[in-house]
Amino acid sequence: MQFADFSSGVVYPNFTLPAADWSAYIAQLDKYPYLTYTWELPDPVLEDLLLPFGEFVSKYSLGNEAYLLGTYGAGNGAVLNQTTVYVLKSVDKAYIKGLQGGDVMTEHDNHAIYDKAQAALGSNALVSSTVVAASRNASGIRLVVQSASGDLKLIVAKKLLVAMPQITANMQPLGMDLSESSVFGQFTYNALYVGLVTNTGVTDFVDTLGISLNTESYNLPGLPGLVYLQSTGVAGVFRIWYSSAHEVAEADVKSATLAAIQRLTGKKAQFLVFSSHTPY
Repeated sequence: MQFADFSSGVVYPNFTLPAADWSAYIAQLDKYPYLTYTWELPDPVLEDLLLPFGEFVSKYSLGNEAYLLGTYGAGNGAVLNQTTVYVLKSVDKAYIKGLQGGDVMTEHDNHAIYDKAQAALGSNALVSSTVVAASRNASGIRLVVQSASGDLKLIVAKKLLVAMPQITANMQPLGMDLSESSVFGQFTYNALYVGLVTNTGVTDFVDTLGISLNTESYNLPGLPGLVYLQSTGVAGVFRIWYSSAHEVAEADVKSATLAAIQRLTGKKAQFLVFSSHTPY
């Protein structure tokens, strides 16, 4: 593993992170066991959960863990500005257990659960489909769904479970009323982009973590930008993580990433695969 400032292309071979034993952070997680399985929060919501995470880090002396929390929770954008509850939800005890080697995938991949669910549902699973009209009232739910081929289907249900990011653009087809529009219109989101690149000039099987020299921000790299150039275990192929507090055009993410790699090694890398996890 090596550390570099992707904005300048400088590698810092002698840089080391403070030792993180996670016990202080886990002690905080233990205060809120319900965060493991639900978003049902106490009313009123506890003050600590609403703190900007930077204040939470300072209050509970989590400086040694702050860099790793920001890096592994890259989808939180500028993590020190993020509301604490979102960080505690995204980097939970199961995540930390995985970092420490406690949870290891023995076969398949993390898409297997979706493949099995689709197999169980069979033709009742409408994939690559879009809701084009909706009616929701006391008598039930009616959705008109259009498939990729243009076919329309009417779904009649008692309840509707929404598992997608609940931002206005996503929720609009569900026929929001004024109250719902007001609530969902307040939601914001971060942006996370990933991909596979080759011809990076980085030594095979070496991870490069982005840093800054600003100790007040716990050496976290500035955003938007490349934060992690990670070995895939395949010679010559690296995974990129690009994080931002706001949505960035795909072309801009790609050009900024390739420019950062060129500053780092002088090589003109190429994308093999690109994917957006936005909204995050």
